[in-house]
Amino acid sequence: MQRNRALMVLAWAFSAAAVAAAIHNAVTGTGTRECAELLTASLILQFFYVRSLKQNKY
Repeated sequence: MQRNRALMVLAWAFSAAAVAAAIHNAVTGTGTRECAELLTASLILQFFYVRSLKQNKY
């Protein structure tokens, strides 16, 4: 359960950081690579979170 909660918090944190980076990129026109890396990390963490939830359900 703690692992699931940690994955969820990390996924949401990286998602929020990706949104903030996207806004910063739109305003300044820089930071496209960082935005892509944060978005990729958030998607990977969300995938592992959902997979662990599915494994614990069955």
